Amino acid sequence: MVRLRMEGSPHGLQEILLKPGLNRLGRTEDNDFQISDNSVSSHHCQIDLKDDVITVRDLGSTNGTFLDGQPIQSAVLQPGQVLCLGTVNMICQGDPVRQPVRISVETPLAVSEGAKAVNLVETPAANNVEVCVQHPEVAAKWACIRCGAMLCAACVKTTRGGMKFFQNCPKCGGSCVSVSEYRRLAAPALTNFFALWREAFSYPLKKDGAILLVCGTIVFSFLDGGRWVLSHFKFAGVLGLAYWLCLIMSVGYLFAFMQNIVQASSQGEEKMPDWPEISGFWDDLAIPFFRFGVIWFLCLGPGIAVMLFVSPLAGLPLLLLGLFCLPMAILTVCLADGITGLNPIIIFSGIGKVPLPYLTICGIFLVIIALMHGSRMLLELTGIPVLPTVISTFISLYGITVEMRLLGLLYFTNKSKLAWFE
Repeated sequence: MVRLRMEGSPHGLQEILLKPGLNRLGRTEDNDFQISDNSVSSHHCQIDLKDDVITVRDLGSTNGTFLDGQPIQSAVLQPGQVLCLGTVNMICQGDPVRQPVRISVETPLAVSEGAKAVNLVETPAANNVEVCVQHPEVAAKWACIRCGAMLCAACVKTTRGGMKFFQNCPKCGGSCVSVSEYRRLAAPALTNFFALWREAFSYPLKKDGAILLVCGTIVFSFLDGGRWVLSHFKFAGVLGLAYWLCLIMSVGYLFAFMQNIVQASSQGEEKMPDWPEISGFWDDLAIPFFRFGVIWFLCLGPGIAVMLFVSPLAGLPLLLLGLFCLPMAILTVCLADGITGLNPIIIFSGIGKVPLPYLTICGIFLVIIALMHGSRMLLELTGIPVLPTVISTFISLYGITVEMRLLGLLYFTNKSKLAWFE
C-alpha cells in the first residue's frame, strides 16, 4: 500500500492512496485525484504504480514537478522522498521500491553459527547525513541560513517569486538553501577576490556559456531591431504600445539573467546559469524591468536633474557619485531579490567594507562600457547592415556577464565582512 501524505493543505492533513496502475493528479475533477491548489495544473502529473515500482511523470505542468526539491520530467519515487506539485508537498509512504540491499560497513555484524544472514539497510543517521528536525527518518534537503534548522522538502514553505521557487523556514521565516550550499556558505572563503577576479573574463565562455551568449545575441538582436522599427511610433496607438512592450521584454529579461548570474556566483557556483524561463509577463519580465529602472533612476536621476535644472557644474559630482554606487546597488538588489536592497546604509557600508575590490570592479565596469559603445561606433562606420547590431550585442552580453560575475564573487569572497544575511 502506497500513499502520499500532504501537509499544510488548506483542508488539513490529507492522504492520497495510490491504486495499482496509472494515477493522474491535477486540479480538475477528471483526474484520479483532484488537488485544489492554484499552483497545480489541470493535469499536473501521473504516477504509475507497477511491480512495486513508483514512477512519476510530469504532464507539462506550468509550475513543475519536483522530487526532493529537484525538478523532474520522469523519475522513480522512493518511500520517504518528497514529491512537490507546484507548491504542494507530499511525502511518499508505504512499501519500499525493490532495490539492491545495502550493507552497513560501519556497524559490525556478528552472525552465530547456523544463524540466518541479516542485511542492515543504511539509514541517513548511520551515514552521517543530516536529517530533518521534524522527520528524523527523512534526510534533510534544506537548511535555514538564519537559524540553521535542517529540514526536508515537506517542512519548508515553498513560494514562487518571479522565475524561481523560494524556500523559507517554518520556524523563523528565514531563507533556506540546499544543505550543500549551506555548508559552502558557512565555510570560510578559501581565497580572496583578487585570486579569482581574472577568472571572470573566461567565465562566459566556459562549458555551455558560449552557446548561451550566441542564443542571447540572436534574441536581443531581434528585439533591438524590433525596437528600432517601432521607435518611430512610440506614441502611436497599438504600435506605440508594442514598442513599450518590446522594451520591457528586452530590459526585464536581461536584468533577470543578470540577477541569476549574481546569485549563482555569490554562492560559489562555477557554472554559468541558463537563460531564465518565462512563465508570466508580470513576474518574469515586468518586475525585473521595474527593479532595473528604479536602480538607474535612484542612482543617476538626482545628478541628471541637478545638471538640467540647476547647474551642470553642481550636478556633475552627484552624477559621478551615482555611477560609483551603481554596481553595489545592482549587487544588493540582486541578492535581496527586491528594491529593498536599495538601502543607502547597506550600499555605502558595503563599499566601505571592501573598498579596494570594489574600486577594481568600478574600473572594469567603465572599461566594459567604453568597449560596448566604442565597438558599436566602429562597426557602424563599415556601413554593413545588421552586423554592427549583432556583434555589439554579443560584446555587450559578454561584458555584462563578466561584470555580474565579478559582483557575485565580491560577495562570495567577502560575505563575512558584508554580513548582509546574518
